[in-house]
Amino acid sequence: MSVVITALIVFVIIFHVWAMVLEMFFWTKP
Repeated sequence: MSVVITALIVFVIIFHVWAMVLEMFFWTKP
């Protein structure tokens, strides 16, 4: 169960980082 929780946390972190990158990319887009 600890492995599942760790994988879920890693997935959430990667998702948030990817969302921030996409937001910055579209925000600076003219």
